[in-house]
Amino acid sequence: MLSETPKRPNAKTRSKFALTLGVTLPALIFLFRLSRPNSSGPVTSVSLADGRTINIERVTFGTNHFAGKRWAPMDWFGAWLPPKVRGLLSPQNPRSEINLDIPSLVVWLTATDPKTGKSVDCQDVRLEFPDGEGHAFS
Repeated sequence: MLSETPKRPNAKTRSKFALTLGVTLPALIFLFRLSRPNSSGPVTSVSLADGRTINIERVTFGTNHFAGKRWAPMDWFGAWLPPKVRGLLSPQNPRSEINLDIPSLVVWLTATDPKTGKSVDCQDVRLEFPDGEGHAFS
């Protein structure tokens, strides 16, 4: 019993496939990038004496807190994408969550270098909120 050898696609079929893939893939990436959530920016910003800019991104109260954006296509397909493509398509501020046992005030901060616009460390910053009676909450 002789088996037939599978037919290889000819050069014309391969070039059509490559052209279709070459047009479709960039178009899909463009559409995903276009539909990705926009960052609304910080609530307010303050310049520190050491040159850093502290950005208050969000203030929440309760037990379940979140900040940043979630984008469903990245949740579904992000694990399978190469790191460079994932970085290109991911939201600038991905979603972060904190769940607490008791209701609390959470202030979401970022720090940037005003010269470069890049994120810098803000762990050594102490933030206090004074009330009308002069009590400071930190």
